Amino acid sequence: MPPRAAISLPSHELGRARPIAELSELRARPDAASLLVSARSRLRCYRESDEEPLALAVRSARATLERAAVAPETIDAVLFASDSLGEGAALGPALAELRLANAYPLNVSLSDCANLQIALRVAAALVLAGEFRRVLLISVDVARLAAPASRLIGGGIAVASDGAASLLVREEGAFVVEAAAQVSDAALSSREGHARSLAARVRAHRALFAQLAERAAVRPGAIRRVFANHFAAPVLLPFFEDSGFRREQLHLDSAAEAGHCFGSDCLIGLAEWARASAVEEGDRFLLVGAGARQLGAVLLRAAGSAP
Repeated sequence: MPPRAAISLPSHELGRARPIAELSELRARPDAASLLVSARSRLRCYRESDEEPLALAVRSARATLERAAVAPETIDAVLFASDSLGEGAALGPALAELRLANAYPLNVSLSDCANLQIALRVAAALVLAGEFRRVLLISVDVARLAAPASRLIGGGIAVASDGAASLLVREEGAFVVEAAAQVSDAALSSREGHARSLAARVRAHRALFAQLAERAAVRPGAIRRVFANHFAAPVLLPFFEDSGFRREQLHLDSAAEAGHCFGSDCLIGLAEWARASAVEEGDRFLLVGAGARQLGAVLLRAAGSAP
């Protein structure tokens, strides 16, 4: 059998639920409030935590290791996807708490809410190359560190939440990593007007999915579910529909209670959907993340093995 990289079913840990309607920042932003609080947004809560990000990360990672029945000492690397770790002074105690005695720590950042996709691509590449056998991937962010100016993301398309999600990357797992794609374009954060920025984002999504189709020879209609960032549905859907995805392919349900947990959104969606749905071997799923200037996508195929 050729080498492959697969992931376990993700685990996640969230802060306390708070109603979006009670967010004080919305009082000065009636335009954002009309979108975010409406039923059409498919949003309801955001998550708030007073803890340090590594505390959320540890609980999520512990659940991942326990579910996979993997001895922590056999983990070769722990790869964070985060804009909230700073200098990482507390990393040593966190790794000791998880008993990751042999795990080399890495952090992937700078892609905002698309950190997870490039981190998963890096982890899968390390496993495929035989550099590491098992990589623990942890996505974690808290709003006061990752978006200190405001919980309103992108001018009001989502409300930032505090949370973590994690999974194990190795040769065997619930989902095989089939392909990945990334787009980086400064025009995505254009200050030259909403119409120009919107047009750039449409083009970038088209380029992202074209890359993926070239690498995996898969059409949008062949993908069972798409898990994307927890943005307001009217903002999110047009980019996918323009590229040939149907509205019913996008998983929107997890956004209501989780809010926008930065890069962790798609893992939260995958975990919640997979635990409530019958997954058949060969089913394909897409994880998509959108940052200020970066987009990322990872194509998964259900392997039919234990998580």
